[in-house]
Amino acid sequence: MADIVLDANALRLLLCMKYVEKVKERCCHIYISKKWKKVYKGIRDLHIGFQTLLFSIKNLRKKNKLHEVSTTINLPPNIDRELKRKGASEDDFEISQIAYSRSRKSGHKVFLVSDDHHITQLYIIFQQHGVVIEKMSDELKRLGVKCLGLSHSRRIPHT
Repeated sequence: MADIVLDANALRLLLCMKYVEKVKERCCHIYISKKWKKVYKGIRDLHIGFQTLLFSIKNLRKKNKLHEVSTTINLPPNIDRELKRKGASEDDFEISQIAYSRSRKSGHKVFLVSDDHHITQLYIIFQQHGVVIEKMSDELKRLGVKCLGLSHSRRIPHT
């Protein structure tokens, strides 16, 4: 069992039904920002596959496996300082707060899935606080899922 925190770009994993089924099978829980609806239109794959995305979200919610959250927990000073130093966006801070909050609340392993360099470059610092940083391709490998077009991410700029 694991807690998986997906940033906006990593929501594309929910377009892969094999991934969604594996999450349910392994009793994982996915946490996403409540702000995802404001961002999805800027991510071409999500905008085009919106019906599939909604189906996956409803399917996971029905099984109590997907949670839309927001948090204002303070990050540890070293994570906060490094995110600021790297010029991280408000969304990067929020998703980091969600992951850190999950690591403090749950007794499960917490994976923060992001291909954003502001976050991936801080994997050692996050790991010190109980959060494992994974790129989307690593997350697919970890769950043993192959989804065409999702193993290599296409980043969108922050708005």
